[in-house]
Amino acid sequence: EAVHGKDVDFMWNSLMETRKTISRINYTRYQIFESCYRFAPKNIEKILGKDSITEVNSGDMVLLHGTLAVISSAGAEDGSREVAEQIGSFVSLIEQHQEQSGGFFVSGDCGLDTMKVLFLEQSRDTVEFGVSLMQGFLERKDELLKNKKAGILLHYSQYMYGVAGTRKHSLPYLLSKEMEELERYARWFQTLNLHLVITESVKNRENLDSPLRYLGYVLIEGTKERIRLYEVLDACPLREGRVKAQTDPRFQKGIALFYQHDFYLARSAFNEVLRENPEDSMATWYLFTCEKYLNEIHSKGDVCRLCPDLSKEDG
Repeated sequence: EAVHGKDVDFMWNSLMETRKTISRINYTRYQIFESCYRFAPKNIEKILGKDSITEVNSGDMVLLHGTLAVISSAGAEDGSREVAEQIGSFVSLIEQHQEQSGGFFVSGDCGLDTMKVLFLEQSRDTVEFGVSLMQGFLERKDELLKNKKAGILLHYSQYMYGVAGTRKHSLPYLLSKEMEELERYARWFQTLNLHLVITESVKNRENLDSPLRYLGYVLIEGTKERIRLYEVLDACPLREGRVKAQTDPRFQKGIALFYQHDFYLARSAFNEVLRENPEDSMATWYLFTCEKYLNEIHSKGDVCRLCPDLSKEDG
């Protein structure tokens, strides 16, 4: 038989209020945790090979091989609300494809023009990630992204990943001998409206079905390493990819002549490409570079490398 009385009722009411208070406290803690989690770098413990984030300490580091996707986007200079909304929409699209492909967002600087996604050694479908992301980007019909430009550079290499700082404030970092320069090229390719560019190290380790177009090579100043670059044509809009594939034999002929310093015949080859495809920004760059060196007898430095600023080729 149930026991009733003022004292018992008071006890049960007190327990119910206590339960409600605990629920409110737990919900508030969850909201705080969820809010903080948005700003905290993700998957640090997985990259460092730890079982839990609680095991990660300042000073932890690991050397790893992986593929880094440098994703560049235009229009983040004015800091307007519209730009922030564009970035939000773009990040949502990146998240969708990054999670499907097993990549990890990498913390960078405070700018909005460059984002990085890291794929660990076992990932061998990063080109598929890039193609899928760019196709999704090009198909977006919303007002925020319809006039926005974006591009991806994929590079496989050795990286140092770690955590630096104090117990109160730690920052993850990712370092490699060539990434600072390649990031500059990633931004340049995006301004040229090249949607997906990969380095030879990515080309050699992944089974690629997409047609590629050899673009040239970059010279890493610190190591004097030459890195060959390729455009993935499946990441282009259909008509653009088709015409680039059709004109590629003449484009490659122009590059071969360019490497021989036969700038006169190389200029003619790139002119042929541009007659059929006036929007080919890479052919335009080669054409202007040929004209720059056409009348120079002795050119200093490695004039055949890709370089965003032509004046730097004189060094």
